[in-house]
Amino acid sequence: MSGDLSYDKLIHELDQVFGDDFMQPEIIKCLWINAIDEYSILDDSGYDAGDYESGDTVYLARLSASGYMDCTEWTVYDSFEDAAESLISLYGE
Repeated sequence: MSGDLSYDKLIHELDQVFGDDFMQPEIIKCLWINAIDEYSILDDSGYDAGDYESGDTVYLARLSASGYMDCTEWTVYDSFEDAAESLISLYGE
């Protein structure tokens, strides 16, 4: 249950930080798929694509303006907590 509490606190903190901002946080949970195994691609979050295997659960995060094309780059995280805390530290005021 403590995981749910930290999740709820992070959701509340994201709402407090980005409340009425034009750009809103998006965090999605997905399965990693290694489409190109021959290349080691370093994404903006500093994670090497080689760190993940197909089928690993990862979280993608960015800020996006709903209805517009404005958005930050997607970044990859190991957990929802890491993703939320990174958005807050990078883009929160």
